Formats: sequence, structure tokens, C-alpha cells
Amino acid sequence: MVPKVQEEAVLNGWVDWQDEKLVDSYWPGTTSLSGQNILRDDIVERLAMCGEHLEKHCELHHHVWWAIRHDKETGRPTIYGEQLLAKLSEIYAQLDKDKEMAQQQLSQARAKLLLLTFTL
Repeated sequence: MVPKVQEEAVLNGWVDWQDEKLVDSYWPGTTSLSGQNILRDDIVERLAMCGEHLEKHCELHHHVWWAIRHDKETGRPTIYGEQLLAKLSEIYAQLDKDKEMAQQQLSQARAKLLLLTFTL
């Protein structure tokens, strides 16, 4: 089961990227195309629910099929596949940072509680 925090972070992380960065990269200057036309919501949901930190194209391929992610002729990832992994990496880094901060806050709270216990 995927932690709710991770699922929400991945889903929310796509909002601006999908409509701004991806559309500008795929079809610069257009206003009639949305990010959902290029990267459907069901693909984003599968990425959010997979429960893994996807770092390589083979891992991405294992979880989702997205036609413009991979160039069949060269066998290499496209710029869009690279951008997708870069965005995932950014989301995962923020998740890790938030988790570390929460653990530090918990440790500090425990230390304060312990200190209070000994002073009573």
C-alpha cells in the first residue's frame, strides 16, 4: 500500500508541470492543448500508486505505458520521458526532505518530553 502522503505528493506535483512545462515542451506557444491531452490522468494515477521511487526508464516502462516516453526507432527515451523522470525525482526529493524534517521534529518532541519527565 502506498502511503497517502506519497500518493498526494505525486498527484499534486503534476498540476503545474503537466499544464505548463510539458505542454510548452511538446507544443510551444499553444493554448488549446492541456497537459492531460499529453499525459493522461490515469498514467499519473498509476505513477502515484505504484509505491516505488522510479528512477530509470525501465522502471517507468514497467509501471506505465506512455507513447511519447520512448523512441521505438532508437530504443532510447525521448526528451519527454527524461522530463517525466526528472519531475518524479523532484517530487521524491521533496518527499524525502519532508519525511526527514518530520522525523527531526518528532525526535525533538520526544527529547522535550523526556526532559520534562526528568524535571518533574
